[in-house]
Amino acid sequence: MKAYIQHLFILFISGLLLFTSCKQDELIFPDVVQTEETVTTTRPTARPNNLTLFSNYNQQIEIFWPAVSDRVKKATVTYQEASGTKSVDVVSFDKPTILAVEQEKEYSINIVYYTADNTPSKTSTIKITSKPFENEFKAKGVTMLASPGGVRFIFPSTTAKQFEYKIKYQVDGQPKEKVVTSSDLDVIVEVTGLSDETKAYEFDVTVTDKVLNLTSKSYPYSQRPGILPYKEIAASISMSGYFNKGQIFWSNGSGKNVNFEISYSLNGTPQKLTIPNTAVENGNYIFAINTVATAIAVKVTGEEGLSTVVNGSVAPSQLKAFNTADARKGWTPYASNSNSTSEGPPSFMLDANTSTIWHTQWSTTTTSSHPADQKYPFTLIFTFTKTRAASASGLFNETALRTPAAPFDPIVVKEISLLHRSASNRVVKDVRVYGIDLQGKEIDFGQFTLSNTVQETKLALNNNEILKAVKIVCLTTFSTTNQFANLNEIYITGYPEK
Repeated sequence: MKAYIQHLFILFISGLLLFTSCKQDELIFPDVVQTEETVTTTRPTARPNNLTLFSNYNQQIEIFWPAVSDRVKKATVTYQEASGTKSVDVVSFDKPTILAVEQEKEYSINIVYYTADNTPSKTSTIKITSKPFENEFKAKGVTMLASPGGVRFIFPSTTAKQFEYKIKYQVDGQPKEKVVTSSDLDVIVEVTGLSDETKAYEFDVTVTDKVLNLTSKSYPYSQRPGILPYKEIAASISMSGYFNKGQIFWSNGSGKNVNFEISYSLNGTPQKLTIPNTAVENGNYIFAINTVATAIAVKVTGEEGLSTVVNGSVAPSQLKAFNTADARKGWTPYASNSNSTSEGPPSFMLDANTSTIWHTQWSTTTTSSHPADQKYPFTLIFTFTKTRAASASGLFNETALRTPAAPFDPIVVKEISLLHRSASNRVVKDVRVYGIDLQGKEIDFGQFTLSNTVQETKLALNNNEILKAVKIVCLTTFSTTNQFANLNEIYITGYPEK
């Protein structure tokens, strides 16, 4: 009976052991949802379910441990270095294990867990590539951009701690150094004072980790600087004649101030004109010049104090005689009074035909009963329109024709010629002459008396203004009784815009 009971007890114990037994690894590791190891590029914010490896800067590999069984007493981590196999025993799994590796390369990290009785688990092998030291990573990963008169060095972001950025270079054979210390994640260091945009400057860059007191190797770079704004502005300068003057044009898209100094000789006297501290985007400057081509030197100075000179030559527009029908075909005439469409509207003063004339109302005398607008004074206006405005009446006496619409072909008028009906038929005596500028302002050039011996009288004007029209007011007549007026032609000599 005793032997039978012992036999039953052995069977019971064996069954219990069989029921509760499992694989060796299952005794060591608890069940988890995810069973594969993980390699990440971001450090986990909380302890994961499974093993996580993180490659950090400064050739450090961090191991974040999962929850392990109570029976796990340690883990052994091994990896291979050039100097041999490295082994680290880990007994605390509550904080990451940091491996300071010797190289920047891919490592195979082997991990074995052990129980208290030194029973090993299967080996877990994870491959991970170590990152370089931050200062080396920054120094060799620079991106360069040309800036006006300089070069920008853009350093890659790593962690927020203090680094010293040092850039060595030469300018005109003289050694230079730019040093910036910063804890910012994004650091840009700009080297300025590089005035030759055609030359590639050589730079040596080092970065020092101020926390580790570790300086990187020196890395060489080469880069051309960007062109300085004043040079771009100088390259944009153009010169031209502007009526009877000179004009320079320039473009400035930089928003930087520049100074202009214009040097030339005017009638034998040296001239120096200045335009100080201007940042206007599209500029022009008009100045008096000689009546022939004039040599011009324009000095452009930038905010850096550096300058360049642009040389050129400017000639005024050529004096032009507007004395043909074709030269005056677009002009719009106006007369305060005309006799008829056949004899004659003021358009007849622009046709270069000696047999057609402008004529006011016939038979007016000092004693006749004609209305006042048919007697002196009479007003003539000739506007330099590109296309002649139409006259509904054909007499060109409509009020709107006093100020016809643009576009115009403006002129700096220097001389007006008025022609009598003929050399033997001279009627108008005194006239007053006005110019009308582009803004519509009248400029009084004074009173003139026409010749009583020849057909043509030339009226020289002391004028340098750009005009869109001239106005002639006929004041008096050579006749003691007649009150009509007539003229054959009006010629104008002046400087056109082109």
